Amino acid sequence: MTLDLPAIAVLIVAAVLYAALVPGRWRGWALLLGSIVALFWLQAPLAPRYADFLLPSATIALAVAGWWLSRPEQRAFLRPVSPAEAYPSTGRPATSPVFVRDDWLTLVVVAGMVLLLSLSRYTGDFRLTASRPPSPLFVNLTILEVGLLFAALALIARRLPPRAVLTAAIVAVVALFVALKWPPATTALAGAWRGWTGQDVSLAAPSDLAWLGFSYVAFRLIHTLRDRQSGILPDLSLRAYLSYILFAPAIVAGPIDRAERFIVDYLALPTLRGWRVLRLDLAMADLDDHELICGRGQPVSGGHQGVEISGAYSDEDHGRDA
Repeated sequence: MTLDLPAIAVLIVAAVLYAALVPGRWRGWALLLGSIVALFWLQAPLAPRYADFLLPSATIALAVAGWWLSRPEQRAFLRPVSPAEAYPSTGRPATSPVFVRDDWLTLVVVAGMVLLLSLSRYTGDFRLTASRPPSPLFVNLTILEVGLLFAALALIARRLPPRAVLTAAIVAVVALFVALKWPPATTALAGAWRGWTGQDVSLAAPSDLAWLGFSYVAFRLIHTLRDRQSGILPDLSLRAYLSYILFAPAIVAGPIDRAERFIVDYLALPTLRGWRVLRLDLAMADLDDHELICGRGQPVSGGHQGVEISGAYSDEDHGRDA
């Protein structure tokens, strides 16, 4: 589907329902899942078979990879860490453990959402995707293969200097961006895709790979990877990071927002009341009672003076000892 007047009307209705009906504690989840649905729904139909389903799926995979690469070394994926370990520069004592099980839950929910969207293969014309998706078995196997690939790359990356790994990731994103924006390379990729799916290779064209929002996604990935190299990126949960990368309004029309500014608004979502959800710029007064500590202990720039953040690991994401 394209972003025409009916699509804009649907998005406006969705925003109103989000503000009116979604409880504060679930707004973060609703924002992420709604952005995933919009990512598949707004992707224009593409000629190569399954491209308008697999390219949005690839966007999500790249976002997960970007989070994995840009997270602080203290944020172990499998074990709890104390606040003192997670934010050593603050000098705070370890008063309660911080669990990252929310990241695993987010990963499972996002993978399940992609699988659920593939089930529209069996719903005829009543589907969100531009064309008939691949079979759920194919999607399951692809998710497994991508997961194994990420695990193998993670094992290799652990043996290399972190800065070199981040630099290689930035170069890879730039190379993919160039390949998608340089017509000869895009045509070659489209021809390879058509050959893989048994379609006519001679009809390959750059328009075959019109990847929704990839430019904005690429710049946001590069921004977070570079800020991790510089040590200024907030500590983001997987849910917050994916919400930042996949944020539906921005992925369609921009702007290229900074993670530090976005997270301040993201953390304000549970505190908003009524229609203030639709005016995040008015929400900062509701944050006065929240203690949001930055890993560097410095105020975040971007227009919200006096507000400090630790990223999106809020209290509801943190496990606590009984």
